[in-house]
Amino acid sequence: MDEASARRLCSLIAGVLCSDGNMSSEESQFLKRVMAQCGLDTDTGVMAMYGEDLAEEMAQLDEATRWQALDFVIQAAAADGQIHPSERAWVDAVAHHLGASADDVNARLARATGGG
Repeated sequence: MDEASARRLCSLIAGVLCSDGNMSSEESQFLKRVMAQCGLDTDTGVMAMYGEDLAEEMAQLDEATRWQALDFVIQAAAADGQIHPSERAWVDAVAHHLGASADDVNARLARATGGG
């Protein structure tokens, strides 16, 4: 994955992590692990944050990275052990742009939270 796609992916993850108005230490550590996995500097203070247009952000990613984004956004939402309604809204928005079914999303959420 190129750096621009990695930054875009991590920005989407940061968006879900911040969507409930609070980023827990577990969530921050999750983001840093993903950033490191993507080869990015883990100083979240210098990371460009998510753009306001989710559809535009998703359109800039190739299909494989979009599906990877869904998995990471789900893992991010579950990182602190609970999925806030605003985090679920992010998951659903990303899934919508992929055409993922509700059953698929629910199964992925269950796996991420240890329920499946």
